[in-house]
Amino acid sequence: MPRLEDPPAAQGVRLLGGYDPYVAQPERAALTPDAALRKRLFPSVGRPGVVLHEGVLVGLWRGRKKGDVLDVELEW
Repeated sequence: MPRLEDPPAAQGVRLLGGYDPYVAQPERAALTPDAALRKRLFPSVGRPGVVLHEGVLVGLWRGRKKGDVLDVELEW
């Protein structure tokens, strides 16, 4: 399929969950070469989600439910 051989560039902002297949890829250094960020992205408990802008990792996010409201905390 030609579309798979030359995919279009990523556009916009995406929030992916911590266990999304893109985030859970086995080659963690390919997702984020920064060791300190990689340590925060892959803790032993409670993995955060990621914020992608134009296909590039630009931040982490965590959601917490407080009553009927979802509180989202971002780390850039």
